Amino acid sequence: MTTFQAYLEAKRPVDDRALNDRVFRAFADGLADLEETHKGPIRIVEIGGGIGSMVARLAERTVLPSAVQYEIIDLDEDSIDHARERLPTWLADAGYTVNRTQTGLVARSEGRGGVADDASDGAELEVVLETGDAFATRNDCTAVDVVIGAAVFDLVNLDRALSWVSSVLKLDGLVYAPLTFDGATGFTPPDSFDGRLERYYHRHMDDIRDEPGGSRAGRELVGALEAEKRPLEVCAVGGSDWVLRPHDRTAAVARDERTVIRHLLETIDDALADYPADQLDPNARRRWLERRYNELEAGELTVLAHHLDVLGRVQPTD
Repeated sequence: MTTFQAYLEAKRPVDDRALNDRVFRAFADGLADLEETHKGPIRIVEIGGGIGSMVARLAERTVLPSAVQYEIIDLDEDSIDHARERLPTWLADAGYTVNRTQTGLVARSEGRGGVADDASDGAELEVVLETGDAFATRNDCTAVDVVIGAAVFDLVNLDRALSWVSSVLKLDGLVYAPLTFDGATGFTPPDSFDGRLERYYHRHMDDIRDEPGGSRAGRELVGALEAEKRPLEVCAVGGSDWVLRPHDRTAAVARDERTVIRHLLETIDDALADYPADQLDPNARRRWLERRYNELEAGELTVLAHHLDVLGRVQPTD
């Protein structure tokens, strides 16, 4: 069994390919607009930031403003420790000179950094890494320009999360929620157990697991952002599905996709093991899982998962 941090590393390029280009471009344009209209560094808070994949991605894609204060908060201390270890290398690969600090790191890019490419003094990125519950620890925080939650809003109580987002974002502030799960997990070749398994797996997300959130979080997030009770509006929505076909990839891509698939199969098996035998036959579950592992090793398995990328913005209230 791979560690959760190894899974997150393997998931990073999978997510890179899945992200919706149109929504990402709208987000990048929004960052550029914020730099034009707001004085001082752009303050970004990422909830559930894991090992730092998103800030590394933004640096690699050169969309960060010229001065950014970027805070990553995650409940998992091991993931934050992993980010401390890996982020300096990832940012150096993106063209930054990196210095570690007591709270994270400071990275400087000369002639790079996206919207700062034409700035003579380059770009500066300060990253603060923190373990904790953002919703509990930042209720009195200074207003921020951007909140990011990648593959997070299907794991949290949506009302609580959006109330917090509304309370911390400045006017015209952005909330970027890519890779929010939205109700479909599929496998091919087909198996007669697939439909029942998917229903029970998604029901586990909705009603049984300890974490909040649910299997239709993507569409529920869109609806919640559009609700009149919130000073938020939807700017862009698009699909960001995983299509995992390791047998159809280069060696490096195939290795990452196999790691992601194994983690997903383990997650599904753990979820279905919570059902009593009179609801879900454990022998049928084990047979299905064994078949899928065999197909993965034989280079025959394709896995699909449906996500939505959502971009919202704070609007003035009457």
